[in-house]
Amino acid sequence: MPSYTTKKSKNKNSSKISKVIAEKSLNNKFKVFAVAVLLVSATIWAYFGAKLQQQNSDQLINAMLFNNLETLKAASFPGQHTFLLKWPLFFLVSLFNFSDASYILFTVLSVLVTIIGLIYIIHKIESRPLIFGTICLALASCLMLVPTVAYPGALLPVSMAMLTTRNIEYLIFIVALACVIKATKFRSRDFILALTLFGLLFISDKLFFSLSIIAGLLGLLYYAILRRYSLVKVSIAWVLATILGGFSAIILALIINGSKLTSLVSANGIGPYGLINSLKEFLTGIIYAGMGILTNMGANPAYAQREIAKLPADFIQGLISWQGIGYLINTLIFAFAATAAIKLLWASSSSKRSGYDSSFSAKLAISMTIGLIALIGLFVASNHYYAVDARYLGLAPFTLFIVIAYHVKHKKYSEKNNLVVIALLLIGIIAGGLGFRSHYIQQKSSLRNLSSRNQTIAEALKSRNTGNLVGDYWRVVPIKQLGRPNINVMSQANCNQEKDVLNSKVWQKNLNKNSFAYLLTIDGNITDYKDCKLNQVIKKYGRPNASTLINGNLSTPKELLLFYDGGTNLNAIKKKNKKTTNLSTVLPTNIDELQYTRCQGPTIINIVAHQDDDLLFINPDIIKHIRQDYCVRTIYLTAGDAGNTGFYYSSREQGAQAAYDKMLNQKSIWESKIVRINANQYVTVSSPRNNHKISLIFMHLPDGNMKGQGFKGTGNVSLEKFNSGSVSRIYSIDKQSNYSKTELNDALVKLFWLYQPSEFNTQSTSRGNVYIDHSDHNAVGAIATQAINQYNNQQFRGAVHIPINYYMGYPIHDRGVNLKDHELDEKLAIFLEYTNHDGATCHGDKQCLQDQAYGAYVRRNYQHKN
Repeated sequence: MPSYTTKKSKNKNSSKISKVIAEKSLNNKFKVFAVAVLLVSATIWAYFGAKLQQQNSDQLINAMLFNNLETLKAASFPGQHTFLLKWPLFFLVSLFNFSDASYILFTVLSVLVTIIGLIYIIHKIESRPLIFGTICLALASCLMLVPTVAYPGALLPVSMAMLTTRNIEYLIFIVALACVIKATKFRSRDFILALTLFGLLFISDKLFFSLSIIAGLLGLLYYAILRRYSLVKVSIAWVLATILGGFSAIILALIINGSKLTSLVSANGIGPYGLINSLKEFLTGIIYAGMGILTNMGANPAYAQREIAKLPADFIQGLISWQGIGYLINTLIFAFAATAAIKLLWASSSSKRSGYDSSFSAKLAISMTIGLIALIGLFVASNHYYAVDARYLGLAPFTLFIVIAYHVKHKKYSEKNNLVVIALLLIGIIAGGLGFRSHYIQQKSSLRNLSSRNQTIAEALKSRNTGNLVGDYWRVVPIKQLGRPNINVMSQANCNQEKDVLNSKVWQKNLNKNSFAYLLTIDGNITDYKDCKLNQVIKKYGRPNASTLINGNLSTPKELLLFYDGGTNLNAIKKKNKKTTNLSTVLPTNIDELQYTRCQGPTIINIVAHQDDDLLFINPDIIKHIRQDYCVRTIYLTAGDAGNTGFYYSSREQGAQAAYDKMLNQKSIWESKIVRINANQYVTVSSPRNNHKISLIFMHLPDGNMKGQGFKGTGNVSLEKFNSGSVSRIYSIDKQSNYSKTELNDALVKLFWLYQPSEFNTQSTSRGNVYIDHSDHNAVGAIATQAINQYNNQQFRGAVHIPINYYMGYPIHDRGVNLKDHELDEKLAIFLEYTNHDGATCHGDKQCLQDQAYGAYVRRNYQHKN
C-alpha cells in the first residue's frame, strides 16, 4: 500500500507540472522572460565590452574619417574591409563629436540589432514558447562568456562588442542567404535583394565574398555528387548571387572612387588571406580553428593561451574554476549543436534518411552549416591561426543556434527535462556574468598602464602646444581621441612610412616646416607594428630639440615623446659631433660632456625657485646683462608645479623660454638636453639653437607652497623642510632625481664649475613683515649661498668671493615704485610672453598692471643685504 501511494503521488505531481508548463500564458511569459534575459545580458556585455575597446584605433579612426567632407574626400579605406555598412554609424558618431558615449551607444545598438535579428530568425524556425525561450537562454549563456578580446592587454576584438567588428554583417549575410533560398527565379525580387545585400556586404568586408563563394561551390559539389538536386539548385543560386554580388561590389567601389567621395584602396582585391606552407601550419590551424569555435561559443576557458602546449592544462584549469560551470554548460550546448549539425549533414545527403525535410528552415540550416565549414577551411588554409584571430570565426554561434532551432523543431522533450535544462542555463548565465566581470576587471587592469601612458602623452603635447603627433597607428590614434580637437595624428605603418589606409591626406602635414612630436616605443609594441630604434627616427627626422619621458627612466627609457619644434632637424646629424652629444636631447649626457659652456665675456648665474622669479624680481637686470653680451645661466631649483602632478611645470618652462626669446629679440627653437650630474641626478639644460650664451637649467624639485607646507600631490615636501633638515632627501617631481642636502649642494657646485660665473644673482632669505615671501624664495637663497661659498672655497680657497646679489621677492610690495617707464614697459612685455604659457598668472598688460600682486612686482626691483 505505501508504494502504491507514493507512485500515485508522483503521477499527481507530474500531472501538475505538465499542466503548469502547458499553460499557454505562462509559456508566453517565459518566452518574454527569456528574451529579456538575453537582451539585458547582451546589453551588459556589449556596454562593458565597448568600454574596453575605447582605445581601439580601428574603431576611433573610421569615425574620425567622417569628421567633415574634406577629410572624407581625402581619406583612404582598405578595400578588404571598408566597413561601408557601418558608414552611417560612423557619421552619427561624428555628429556626437566622437564622444566616448557615442561609440558605446552605437556599439550596443549594433549588438542588440544583430541579436534581435538572430532570434527573429530562430523564432521563425521554432516558435514554441518554451523551446524558443530555452534557446534564447542558451544563446545568452554562450554569448556572456565570449571574451571581449583574445587575451589581457590585446586590442583586437573577439566578441561583437565593438563598432568596427563583425556583428550586423553576420545578420546581413544570413538575410541574403535566406533570400537566395526563397528565390524561385533569378529575376525574382528575393534574388535581386540577395545579390544587392551580398554586394553591400562584399564591399564592406571581402571575407564574406571568400566565404560565400567557397561555401556555395562546396555545397554544389557535395550535393551534386549525392544527386540532391533541390540543394544543388540552392547552391547554384548561391554561387550565382555571390558572383553577381561580387561584380556589384566592384562596380560600387569604382563609382565611389570615380566620384571622389573617398578612396577605397585595392578595392578589387579577392581576399585577405595568404595560404599556409607546411603541414605544421595546417595542424596548428586546425587546433586554433577548434579553439576559436569554442571561444565564439563561450566554451573556451583557455581562450587567452597563446601556446599550444599549454592549452590542455589551461582548459582543464578553467573548467574547475568557480566560473567553470558556465564554460561546462556552454561546452554541452556546443556539443549538442555540433551533433545536430553533423546529423543534419548526414540526413541531407539522402532523401531516404530522416532529419531533413527540404523546408526553408532546413535549407537555411544546412546552408549555414556548409558556410561554417567553408569558413573553418579558410581559417585553416590561411595564416590567421592565432588566438587573437578567433574573431574570424564569429559566424559559429549564428550557424549553430540556427541548427539547434531546426533540430528541435519537430522534437518533443519531457517537461522535467525542460525544467532541468532551463535551470542549468540560468546557472550558466549567472556563472557567465561572473566570468565576464572577472574578464572585464582583468582586461581593464591590463590596459591601465597603456591608458596612463596615453593620458601622459596627451598632457605633454598640450603643455608644449604641439598639434602634430607621428607614430604607431595603434598608439597615436587613441591619443588623438584624448586630445581632440587639438591633436592631429600622422599614423605610421612602420618607422619610416606613413600608413596608406585608414588615413586622410588632410591630416598629412609637411614635417619639414611644421612642428611635431614623434612617439617612440622602445620596450616592444602592443601590435604587429615593428619596433623602431632611435637611430632610425634620427635618420628620418634628425635630432629632436627636446624629449619627454613617458615610461621607464632616463637611463633606460621604454617610451619617449620626441619633439621637433619647427619641423625636422636633419642638419644636426650632418655635423661631426659626438654620438652622446647628438642624442643628448633624448638620452642623458654626462655633465663633463656638455659643450659650449664657457664664454669669452662675463657669465652671470641666476639661481631662483620658480620660472617667473627671475622675470619678476631680478629683471630688468637680466635684460641689461644680455645687452652687454654677457652669458646668462639661470637655474630653477623647483619645477614650479604648485602641487600639480601633470605637465603644468612644462608649460612654465615654455614660458621662461618665450620670455628669454623676448629679451633676445628673436624667436628661437630651444634645445633641451638631459644632463647627468651624478647617478640618479639629472637636470635639463635648455638653450636657443645656435646661441650658447643663454642657458636655462631646470632641476624639477617640488614646489614647496607659500608657507613651506608643500603640496599633497608631491608628498608635502618643500625646500624649506629640506634645508632645515626635517626632510633628509628630496625627489624631483618626475621621480628621476633625488638628493640629500650635501648632494644638492655638490650638484650646484658642479654647475658653477661648468659655467665659471663672474657674478651670482639669487633670492633674498628675508621673509618680510607685512608682505611675507614665498618659502621657496628664501630656501633657494639659503641653499644658493651655501653652494656659492663652497664653490668659492674650492675655486679660490676663500681668497676671492664672487659677488652675490640677493633680490627681494614678495616683500617689495610695500616698497616704492623704482622702475622708470621704459624699464617697466620692457619688463612687462617680457613677463607677458611668459604669461602666455602659464594659466595661473594674470594676462594682458592691463590686467597685470592692475593685479595687486603682479602689478606691484613688475613696477619694482630691490636687492637686499643678507
